[in-house]
Amino acid sequence: NGAYRLANRVTNERLEAERNSNYWNDRHTRIQRVTYLPIASQHAERLRYEAGEIQLTNRVSPDYYQKMKQSDPLRVWGAPLLGTYLYTFNMRRPELQDVRVRQALSIAIDRYQLAKSVIGQEELAAWSLVPDMPGYAHLSLPVALEDQMTRQARAAALLTAAGYSSAHPLRLSITYNTADTHKKIATLIAGMWRQLGVEVTLNNLEWNNYQVAKDSGDFLVARSFLFGDYVEPSAMLNSFRCQDLRNESGYCNPDFDLLLEQAASTLDEKSRVALYQHAEQLLMEEAPIIPVYHYNQMRLVDPTLHGLPSQNLKGTIATKDLYFGPL
Repeated sequence: NGAYRLANRVTNERLEAERNSNYWNDRHTRIQRVTYLPIASQHAERLRYEAGEIQLTNRVSPDYYQKMKQSDPLRVWGAPLLGTYLYTFNMRRPELQDVRVRQALSIAIDRYQLAKSVIGQEELAAWSLVPDMPGYAHLSLPVALEDQMTRQARAAALLTAAGYSSAHPLRLSITYNTADTHKKIATLIAGMWRQLGVEVTLNNLEWNNYQVAKDSGDFLVARSFLFGDYVEPSAMLNSFRCQDLRNESGYCNPDFDLLLEQAASTLDEKSRVALYQHAEQLLMEEAPIIPVYHYNQMRLVDPTLHGLPSQNLKGTIATKDLYFGPL
């Protein structure tokens, strides 16, 4: 009953679908046949795009994105996603139970530098968890307007107040899964923390071991991420309720949970948004996580391919909406 039906499948190589004339809205479908290619290598995907074998990629590397943005901007397409790249604190560990330590480590990170120099695909620096979405604007925090020198000085004061010094340094490890971007970000963040006198080691793990470490709580600070399953603030905020299965940090505040319960039973949109903002404000003050940047999806596209969505927070692109036409 969909716009396309399966025509051919070669495991780990291709999935081919053909237009379904029985689809209720078939008259609006333009593309007759589509092939989906599961390509693990970003480099291989780019080569096949350059060869004209692919009209829409799944992603694009930061370096190649910058090149195409300058030389042929019609060949790149992107849109914000309902997701945030973040670092998670393991609040079960004694080193991270003092909120002043978590706050210091958070405000010491120069998100603007990371978004510009490492990611470089128009991602927005994140000072709060939930990105903009219809009916909910991202939380505006004063720290986002401060210069980095002011933030660094405040972070140093917080660590001193928490009892850390050159004679008694804070020692941390950053756990992240293998990828050049994650390594670059972890290295830069470690450098920012070392300016505060924090002793930082990097712990690079392959994906399966990384997941085991996070699931078992075998980490101090871990590279992480969070996406919303539906376009509403609770899709992300609910992940930090007490005992939520997605709550890697161990954060638990009954007041936070109560605010979300109240929001879920509030029909008035303005009042519900206010409850979500209150909950998110509390989450940011208690800092079980460090939001780093809000995700974009960025793809290489054939300039003659049209119909891509203008708003696409869930990242879904329906082939039935696409069509080829002149530039």
